[in-house]
Amino acid sequence: IVEWLHAATLIHDDIIDAAVERSNNVSTHIQFNNTCAVLGGDYLYGLAFKWIAELERKEITACIAEATTKIVEGELMQLQATTEKITSEEFYLSVIYRKTACLFQVCTETAAILAGSKNPSAKLFGYHFGLAYQLFDDLQDYLGDPRIIGKEIGNDFHQGKMTLPLIVAMRAQNKTAAEMLEQPFAQALATIHANNGFSYTVSAIEDEVELALNSLQSITESEFRSALATMASSLSQAGKELLN
Repeated sequence: IVEWLHAATLIHDDIIDAAVERSNNVSTHIQFNNTCAVLGGDYLYGLAFKWIAELERKEITACIAEATTKIVEGELMQLQATTEKITSEEFYLSVIYRKTACLFQVCTETAAILAGSKNPSAKLFGYHFGLAYQLFDDLQDYLGDPRIIGKEIGNDFHQGKMTLPLIVAMRAQNKTAAEMLEQPFAQALATIHANNGFSYTVSAIEDEVELALNSLQSITESEFRSALATMASSLSQAGKELLN
């Protein structure tokens, strides 16, 4: 259910961002047109909520409905940050929680509910891992290999999005967002690197991964807990590899 919701948001996001690629494939709105893409995303939302209703679990319906609302809030906040050049790290973290982390959080939270558990640790794992994942994704937009991530790098920069690497460099340089964004992309890469924007972001990923791993300690040991721990640790390692 959550993956259908996620797919719907990606189809709509690509329209908003005018993205031409998604995972090494042509974006839906490019392959077809905007009208088909919007309707396709809406159809996936409809399917997801049909299946939610079939669960007949009010608490799960509430969790997923709240997450869906937060996703839209995140997109609106990101648009506000881009338009008004909001450069606060706190605002950025609020955006990525709504855009991404809440989806991971609702997965782990509803899984615990379905399993009959009231342990809040599952929800906490999803929250912290989700933040780490989006931090990593934003880092990839500067340092990733297009062949691996399935799209060109630099999209966030060219769209004027103030993600953490750029925010850190801007703060260190005591420059405005406009001044940072008017640089050519190659120069921005050098500026961010020289001002520890990338290393700061990797540290932020590691901090969130550590919090995610800590949240697992109160969950009974099992192959599933081990899989979550491995997934989180792998993300931390991937961040270090991008930096190197």
